Amino acid sequence: VTAIECIRLANSEPILYSLTYLSDEIGSKLDPKQLETTALYTILEDFLDVPLIEGEYIIGAAKAGKIVSKALAIPTGNPVLLVERTTFTRDLKPVAFDLRYQRADCIRYALRLRRSPDALLSDEQPRAGRFEVSGVSRRYQLSQ
Repeated sequence: VTAIECIRLANSEPILYSLTYLSDEIGSKLDPKQLETTALYTILEDFLDVPLIEGEYIIGAAKAGKIVSKALAIPTGNPVLLVERTTFTRDLKPVAFDLRYQRADCIRYALRLRRSPDALLSDEQPRAGRFEVSGVSRRYQLSQ
C-alpha cells in the first residue's frame, strides 16, 4: 500500500491534514515531484488513465490526536471534522481511501440532496446503502 500525507493551507495556516492510501499498483506509478504541483485525482485521471467514477463519504466529529494536532497546529484533543472517503473506478473497484482531518473552526460543508421519484421507481438493480444519525444505523435499498 502507498500512503500519501498532505497538509492544505489557507492564508498560510494549516486547515486540513489528509492521509490517502492507494494500492502499490497505482502508487508505484506516482511521481512525488508531480504531487507537489498537481492534485492527486488529476494525476490519476489525466496521467494514469484511471477514471474516478464514484465516491463514498462518511463525515463525523473526532478529537485531534498527536499527529493531527501537530499537522494542524492545534492542541491535542481539539475537535476536528473527520471525512473518510473511498473513491471508486470502473465496476466500483476501490482506488483510494482517504482520512481527511479538518480544523473544525474553519471548515464547513454544504450538502444538497435531491430525492427523485424516478430513481425510486427505476428497474435498475438496487444498491445497498447506509444512513447513520447519532449512532443509529439504518439500512436501505437505493435504485440508481
